[in-house]
Amino acid sequence: MSTILLTGFLPFGGYQTNPSQQIAERLHGEAIGGARVVGVTLPVAFAESADLLTAAIAAHKPSLVISLGLAAGSTCLEMERFAVNLRVAERGDPALPQPRNAPQMVIVADGMTALFSTIDAERIAAAIAEKSDIPAQAHSYAGAYACNFVFYQALHYAQQWDLNYKAGFIHLPLTSEQARAENKMHLASLPLESMVAGVRAALEEAMREVN
Repeated sequence: MSTILLTGFLPFGGYQTNPSQQIAERLHGEAIGGARVVGVTLPVAFAESADLLTAAIAAHKPSLVISLGLAAGSTCLEMERFAVNLRVAERGDPALPQPRNAPQMVIVADGMTALFSTIDAERIAAAIAEKSDIPAQAHSYAGAYACNFVFYQALHYAQQWDLNYKAGFIHLPLTSEQARAENKMHLASLPLESMVAGVRAALEEAMREVN
């Protein structure tokens, strides 16, 4: 059986929970689209997350790598179209909120300026909305922090070592449970169970491209 590597992040920026971690843990061990899901939680730290990601890819030899991340304020599940070779420069703890216009630097010195998702963002977003009945859309790119960093690393690693897995990234809103518990009711949210169903639908549809 082939493998899906599904990554999430630890809580960051003052949040007590992270739906990306919760969903990666929830789907760990499931069989979806003819593949076994391996859920891995990454720290919100550049070097450490890259090391854990590439170690997991080397260990599990996945056919599909999907990374999840929290985008507080998002109103739906967002399938990112591409990752850019740019991140906030090292300045303190990247897990803490970053100031606007923070200095930035490239992720890989000789890497391409941008790398596109190797799964169809529009098609996956449509499948999420159709199969789980929750809002989803294709989005541009995943920002300049840990989410974009991990997505770029996954795409670059496949390119660098000529690996044949496909890779994509899904941004998640807050969970409804999290919004209530952490006094974030002013921000958009979706129930955790609904987002689990949405990510499951995304994995199933993405595996159609793999197969």
